Amino acid sequence: MMQKKRKSRAKRSLGQNFLVDANYQNKIIDVVKNSYNGETILEIGPGRGALTQHLVPIAKKLILVEKDVALAKQLQETYADHDHVLVIQADFIKWDLPTHKDIIVVANLPYNVASQILIKIFKQSKHFKTLYIMLQKEMAQRAIAIPSTKDFSVFSIWCQLFSLPQKLFHLPPTAFSPKPKVTSTFLALRICERDYEEEKEFILFIKQLFNQRRKKISTTLKNSGIPLENISDSLRDKIDKRAEALSIGELKELFFDIQQLV
Repeated sequence: MMQKKRKSRAKRSLGQNFLVDANYQNKIIDVVKNSYNGETILEIGPGRGALTQHLVPIAKKLILVEKDVALAKQLQETYADHDHVLVIQADFIKWDLPTHKDIIVVANLPYNVASQILIKIFKQSKHFKTLYIMLQKEMAQRAIAIPSTKDFSVFSIWCQLFSLPQKLFHLPPTAFSPKPKVTSTFLALRICERDYEEEKEFILFIKQLFNQRRKKISTTLKNSGIPLENISDSLRDKIDKRAEALSIGELKELFFDIQQLV
């Protein structure tokens, strides 16, 4: 009689919360299947393979990047006979991305490194098409936040500059093992054709403004030594507000206007 494989314990250091609810697994896979058209699928942190088992039959090419050595080994053994499945034991944040185009990402992202993973993807967005990800609900709210709300932040601008984020549904703590103390949210982020190299100066400018988000923009600019004596009335109207009150389009206009002053 075959001995049943023991399930690996979740490692708190890796932020592991495994998706164990079959209904939510199927719900997520249905979303992916409905828009899948033969692209390479990249699953970040597949863990015990809850979603992987559903992705293997539908993916033309499936890349699994798992940081946990033991779990990566289990996945390699499980899918050793599947030529279209590539299992890589690596920290995604340090991993060199493949040269594929239009990659679809599926991921239950660890809460503690989710923003780092997303920013890495946005910086190399030319490789990606759509991200299907689970985030902590509060982080998901920041991803889709609109100006003049408490959730609108630098992270909001990253997400909305490089993608079109859409909230799909929430997942309760009971859907995971171990149960997190927070609700999760499943989102689709459709990547925009935007070059990070062309946007990085703007992002640095945004970070500067949001580092002092409770102050008016004019105060932050003065503290940076930018001359504001002879600015136009339209520019004065913008800088008399806080950064969180302006849309991304307005912040872009402000950035270009300020460039003329320095």
